[in-house]
Amino acid sequence: MSPFDQILPKSLEWEGGSKFSDDPADPGGATKYGISLRFLRGEGQAGDIDHNGDVDAADIRALTEDQAAEFYRKEFWDKCRCDELPAPLAMVVFDTAVNVGASKAVKLLQTELNSHFASNPLLSVDGGMGKNTISAVIQSNKKTSPDKLALGYLNRRLRLYGDLAKAPARAKYLRGWTSRVFALKDFILTQ
Repeated sequence: MSPFDQILPKSLEWEGGSKFSDDPADPGGATKYGISLRFLRGEGQAGDIDHNGDVDAADIRALTEDQAAEFYRKEFWDKCRCDELPAPLAMVVFDTAVNVGASKAVKLLQTELNSHFASNPLLSVDGGMGKNTISAVIQSNKKTSPDKLALGYLNRRLRLYGDLAKAPARAKYLRGWTSRVFALKDFILTQ
């Protein structure tokens, strides 16, 4: 089973699965399978799931798990070039991208990689998963195990959540976010 196929069910579960949600505090709006209305609107015509000419909450309700999986692969797995990363790192970068966006997920990776080369940081922290970031992952794997890099990355993710939770509207999500990171740690360590 590919790393994408291993992590996708967990990410979907952590994102609420097939349960429709429309939390007024969620800036993404209506959500199902972790796909928000804001995200679908950004997808243009591909976001019109019910094919009625507009993208609204009805499209979120009509979204299937297979359609969500297609969005996840294209917008998070592929954009973060997870097929080029060692499995544990690919899974944590992907799940982070699902939760906070691809650019933030890659910035966390770039920051973590630079910490492994503290005397001579290799990367610009720009959120772009380019050849330099992939090369730094390869170099880092020569110094440390992929599991250790993935765990360091998850510790950075916890700090990011602490920063995000400083906003009162987001503080209520902190417990769920941190639980997700610990569940992800357990998951990658058993793979």
